[in-house]
Amino acid sequence: MLLLPNNSNTAAWRELSVLQHSSQSFFNAVNGRQEYHAALEISAEAFAEVERSLKHDVDGVSLINEPLNKPNILLIVLESVAGPFLPSIALQHGVDSDVKMRNLDEFSKRGLSYSRFMTHQVQTMRGTYAMLCGDLPRFSFEMPKLEVAALSGNRLRCLPQVLKDHGYSTNYLQAAPLSYSNKDTALPLIGYDVAQGAEWFGKDLVGAGWGVGDDALFQEALKIVSSLNDKDQPWFLTVLNVGTHHPFDQVPSSFVGSSDQKTRSFEYLDYELGKFINQLSDRRDLSNTLIVITSDEAGGLMGRGTPAVQKLARNLGTMTMVHPSLPSRRIDDVFGQIDFATTIVDLLGITGETQFQGRSAFREYIKPRKIFAFHNYGGTLFELSQNMVVMCTVELSKCEWFEMPGGQLGKLSQTSSKNAIPPTMLAALELSEPRVPDVEFKLMEEDQQFTIEDDGAYVFCCQYMKLAGNRSLLIDLHIEFEPEIDGVALHFDVVSNKNGVFTTHYQKTEQANSAGSFVLRKLLRFTKDIEEVEVRMHVDGASKLVSKKAILQVQSF
Repeated sequence: MLLLPNNSNTAAWRELSVLQHSSQSFFNAVNGRQEYHAALEISAEAFAEVERSLKHDVDGVSLINEPLNKPNILLIVLESVAGPFLPSIALQHGVDSDVKMRNLDEFSKRGLSYSRFMTHQVQTMRGTYAMLCGDLPRFSFEMPKLEVAALSGNRLRCLPQVLKDHGYSTNYLQAAPLSYSNKDTALPLIGYDVAQGAEWFGKDLVGAGWGVGDDALFQEALKIVSSLNDKDQPWFLTVLNVGTHHPFDQVPSSFVGSSDQKTRSFEYLDYELGKFINQLSDRRDLSNTLIVITSDEAGGLMGRGTPAVQKLARNLGTMTMVHPSLPSRRIDDVFGQIDFATTIVDLLGITGETQFQGRSAFREYIKPRKIFAFHNYGGTLFELSQNMVVMCTVELSKCEWFEMPGGQLGKLSQTSSKNAIPPTMLAALELSEPRVPDVEFKLMEEDQQFTIEDDGAYVFCCQYMKLAGNRSLLIDLHIEFEPEIDGVALHFDVVSNKNGVFTTHYQKTEQANSAGSFVLRKLLRFTKDIEEVEVRMHVDGASKLVSKKAILQVQSF
C-alpha cells in the first residue's frame, strides 16, 4: 500500500506501483474478454448474515442426555432419493409422488427423520463434499471442490479424517467406478483408509450402466460390516448406490414393479435396502451402530405439482438417523447436507472441529436461520427459511418470493416477483466458491503504521489492472486512525478507464467509528471485462494509519 498524491497524472505515481514487481502474474490471472459491465455489490451486512447462517453451531438443546460412546457409523447415501419418495413425508408436505419407498419410510420411524432436508446442489460429487466436509459446494458449473482437491493433491480435513484421528477405521464402498470424478484420488485425501468401487466387483456383476446393481452392492456392504465388526476398532463405512441413476438399467427382469423404468428403479432400491437392514438386524449387527440414510441429490417430485413445487423438490432430499440412544421423532426444522459433519462430531462429543459449517441435527434451536441451495440443471438459486422461499434464476435477473405455511411444500404460494436478487443470495453464491482465491494480495502487514504527510493523500492500491469477466473483487480492510478524534473520514472508490471514459463502479464515504477505526468488507462482481481498474482510498482528518487487516482478492465465479 502506498500514500500517493492526489494528481493521478504524476509520472512517479505510474512508475512506482506497489504491484510493479508482481504485476505480471496478476495480469495473467485476470486477463480475459473485452466487454464492460457494471459491478454487483455485496455488502458486509449480507456477508455477515449468511456467515451466521453457515457457522458451526452446536448450541441448541440436545435430544440425548450424553454423547454416544464411539459408535460404529454406517452412512448409506442413496442416489437421487427425494424426501417426498417417503409416503409419510409426502403426506406431511401435502404432495403426491409416483415413487413410494415404503421400506425406507418405515425405517425412518425408528429414529430421527427430517422432513425438510435440503441438498445444496446437484451431482453426487458436490453432495458428497457438502456432507463429508461440512462446506457449501460450488453454486456454479465449475469443477466440484473435491475434484479440485484431487487434481491439486490438497488434503482436506473432512469428517473421515477427523474420525480416523479419533481411532476409527474409515471405509468407502460405491457401485460406480471410483475413477469417475477422480474419487480414487479424492477419497484418500479426505481421510478414507479403504475405497472400493465397481472395479472391485466381478465383471459379471457390473451392468451396462454406471456400475453394479443395488443387490450386489448391499450384499458386499453386509460382508464388509461383518468383517469390520470382527475387529476391535470403531468403524465408519460409507455406501453409495448407483442403480437409481440414469439410465435406470440395473433392475432384474424378475422384479415386479412399476412399468415406468425410473420409478421401478427406486422401488427396487427400496426393496434391496429393506432386505439389507433386515439382514443387519437379524445378525445383531446394529448394536451401538449409528445408521444414517440420506441423499446425494434429490430426484424431484415424480408426481403432480406446480412448477415452483417441482423446482424446490429437486433440492429436497431425505435424512434418517437411527441408534438405540436416539429418540423416534420427525424433525420439521430446515437442515441441509452441510449439517451432517457437524452433527456427527457433536453426536460423538468431538470438539474443536469448527471448520465444519452448519448446525447439529440432533439439537433443537430457537433462532431460525437460512439455508441456501443451487441447482445447476434447473438454473435456480434458493434461499429457504422456516416458512419462506426465494427462487432466483441462474442469470440473477429475476427472483420470486413464496410463502410456505407450516413448511409444507404443497402450500407453496408466490407473493411477489422482482428483477433484483437479495444481497444474502449474492453473498451465499460467493461464499460457496473455493476458500483459496485465484489471486490474493496482502496490501499491508498487520499493525503496520503509515504517516499521512499530505492532507487528503490517497492510500492507494492496484491501479491500471485489467479485470476479466466472471471475476469478483473482494476488499477486506480494518484500519485504525491516529489520533482518535471525530471527523476522520475515508472516501473509497473503484473506478475504471476504457478508451478515456472513466466509470465509477462503487463509491462510499464513511466516518471512522467511535473507536477511531474503519472496517470495510466489500465484494464487487463483474460479469464482463473492465480495464484499468483502480481501487482507491482517500483519508481526511488523520495523521497516522495502522493496518489491522488489508487484503485484496480476485476470484472467479
